[in-house]
Amino acid sequence: MPDLLLSLDDGFLLNNIKGDIGEITVHHLLSYLNKDCYFCINNLLLPLKNGGTTQIDHVILSPYGIFVIETKNYQGFIFGGEHANQWTQKTYRGTYQFYNPIKQNNHHIRTLANLLSLELRYFHSMILFIGECEIKTTLPNYVIDCCLNTDKFFEYIDSKKEFMINQELFKKILQTISNHRIKNTTENQNKHQEYVKHLQNLCPKCQSTMVKRIVKNTGKKFLGCSRFPYCRGTRQFIDKETQNQQELSNLIKYLL
Repeated sequence: MPDLLLSLDDGFLLNNIKGDIGEITVHHLLSYLNKDCYFCINNLLLPLKNGGTTQIDHVILSPYGIFVIETKNYQGFIFGGEHANQWTQKTYRGTYQFYNPIKQNNHHIRTLANLLSLELRYFHSMILFIGECEIKTTLPNYVIDCCLNTDKFFEYIDSKKEFMINQELFKKILQTISNHRIKNTTENQNKHQEYVKHLQNLCPKCQSTMVKRIVKNTGKKFLGCSRFPYCRGTRQFIDKETQNQQELSNLIKYLL
């Protein structure tokens, strides 16, 4: 039992549990969709050209386009902007930063569009906040707080009624996804998590955003968890020039 409590304090196990609860909530919502019109694919793991992977929480195929869903299970107040890099979560325990889920989901959509050789107009982005949180800034209507009003989820899907995908294209999309989908084994999931942590520079203990800190005695820079002192995860600091070179290298590899 003490080992379990320690893991919960570190945040890793707790985040996994919260993620599972969030996924169960979304699965429940998806179960109400008309199965004659909407086909759901969950936890879609796809390869990237640079050797990494991307994971899409939920994809809904329909005659009215492809809905790509990113879920977030957060508590407290959520502040963010459509074009901002970071959003803010405020709880009674403190203030934390996380990557803009709109941008995160746009990356998912671009990956899927390239894989399927489809234009972006075929896709509908959806960001679902599942936990007991409240969005405090005005955001596009596809960013939905399902804790307060699940009707918004169905209203947004019902708002898309332009016929876009015929039966032949539908079958082609399913076949392409099936051919490229990576199995959700423990090994593949671990590889994906390591790739995500490497790209986003997340805390190795609790997956929160890292911030630059300085050792007072030596002046040495390092990255520390934004949840300090609740989490003491650290990473090596990489200067901006080196980071830019790495990002440029990754971009070139991705484009190739």
